[in-house]
Amino acid sequence: MSNDTRPEIRFPGFTEDWEERKLGELTESFDGKRVPIDSDLRISGKYPYYGATGIIDYVDDYIFNGGSVAKF
Repeated sequence: MSNDTRPEIRFPGFTEDWEERKLGELTESFDGKRVPIDSDLRISGKYPYYGATGIIDYVDDYIFNGGSVAKF
């Protein structure tokens, strides 16, 4: 097997060759589905409201349910 598909760092128990993929081939981006809400129109609540820099407020409702990928 080629060393090109066997990185130096391995996950325990993973013996298969690695395949390079673009993140967009494996995930769905929700950024275009996000609805910006002006601060004076937001109803305060328990759900985090995210902006480009992270959590910017907490609101009473959400538009996405389920898992997601976050960058920290």
